[in-house]
Amino acid sequence: MLPQRVFCKYSTLIEAFNKKESSHPYAILYSIIQRVADLYLEIPKYQIDQKAITEPALRQLSRGGNKNLRSYNDNIKIQVDNALFDDLFIVDPKEIPNSSLIRKQRGILVIDHVKEMNLLQDLSYRHYRPFSLVPNRHFENNPSYERTFSWRNVFNSFPISPINAVIITDNFLFKKRERNSFSLFEIIRNLIPYDLKIPFHISIFFNNGDGSVTKEMAQSIIEQIHKLVDNKKILVQIIAHTNKSVTHDRVILTNYHYIISGVGFNVIDSSGVKEVARGTIESVFHNIDMNLTEPNVRPGTTIKHLHNQTLLWLKKEIYDKNSNTNIVYIVGDEFVNRLFNSVS
Repeated sequence: MLPQRVFCKYSTLIEAFNKKESSHPYAILYSIIQRVADLYLEIPKYQIDQKAITEPALRQLSRGGNKNLRSYNDNIKIQVDNALFDDLFIVDPKEIPNSSLIRKQRGILVIDHVKEMNLLQDLSYRHYRPFSLVPNRHFENNPSYERTFSWRNVFNSFPISPINAVIITDNFLFKKRERNSFSLFEIIRNLIPYDLKIPFHISIFFNNGDGSVTKEMAQSIIEQIHKLVDNKKILVQIIAHTNKSVTHDRVILTNYHYIISGVGFNVIDSSGVKEVARGTIESVFHNIDMNLTEPNVRPGTTIKHLHNQTLLWLKKEIYDKNSNTNIVYIVGDEFVNRLFNSVS
């Protein structure tokens, strides 16, 4: 599995290093680089190696076990054009003047270091949302419950962006297919960004060990998903498998967010919420700058690590058909979800 890739100028790295003990957004950038990233700089590799000996910023990173200090050499625009799903670019507006537009149209995290560093602060501190979907009958005895009636209410709390792909895992997603319109379809409708200019990838994993969902049923569901967004290009796959332990946790993975629902996502029908569903939406950078010296904080315990590990399990234990016999069927469009691009 490839680590998070961070692209920035050497001067940006120095500023991040100098502010790493502060509450400045640059401190968050340095924490990302230090804890989960390979770093790509614009200076040649031989200069990076020299500075890793003499300059405190690079020396600390190299001594911390981060051996992947690299040069991107060519124009930063080329790197943006060939970005992986979870890349982070901190750019000079003189070189990339349209960072906001790229985030919307390409679904990758490109940040103007002059005006937009607060976005990292948002992802670290504000993109955390516990939620509870509760049936109406529970409100009478518990008036303090948050009145959240739909998945739209849940996802409207803050934008799950930038985004260009999603993977959903839920073993019980199709057990009550009459709920699809208000559960699965509503979730997908609220995740697909309006301004995206590339195909949006959707992969759905579920356990079909009992064979209750036929290929024809799955294909019908895919056709319904395509009809949700007639004006958008989407690619959809449903992956039925028998390895129920890997998809025991009900999770939605996007480019930069990790969403979990304890009881699952298939909890709403035309009459409202049918089961209590509690969960969280978290940025993969949530609390990334937490001090590593604090109790119970270890280098491999970030949301980003959890996100990556989930992708690895899904790809290795289920999706790679050549390595196992867990696949029942894969139906839908021919593609490999770009969220798997970082999994080797």
